[in-house]
Formats: sequence, C-alpha cells, structure tokens
Amino acid sequence: MAEIARSVHAGKYVEFPWTLFRLQHLPGMDDVDAARTLAACCAERDVAVDFEVRHVREHPVIAVLFTRG
Repeated sequence: MAEIARSVHAGKYVEFPWTLFRLQHLPGMDDVDAARTLAACCAERDVAVDFEVRHVREHPVIAVLFTRG
C-alpha cells in the first residue's frame, strides 16, 4: 500500500482490477473484509479509494481506483 500511496501523492492515477488487487495485497480475505481493510489503510495514508464496474469483453469487472484523499 505504501507504494500505491507514493504514486498517488506524486500525482499518478492508480487503478487495478479488484480481484487481482485483493488476491495480491490482501490474500485470504473475502471481498467485504478486504474492502474494510483497504479503506482503513487508505485513510491512514490520505488516499481516496473508489470502486467502479466496467465491462471487459461484455463481462463485468470491478476496478479499484486510488486518488488523493
């Protein structure tokens, strides 16, 4: 999370597919626990987090978006 926060505070736009992010950064957590943990982490680092549904080849994919808090 520290690397993401550095990128965001440097003015970069950061986003990931939610499932990939959760599996890499919050392994073993279900979606609800992972989202709660992520929200707390972001609040500590002054990073805003949001989720957006996108369609990739007609399949819904949740993206997690990071911006300045």
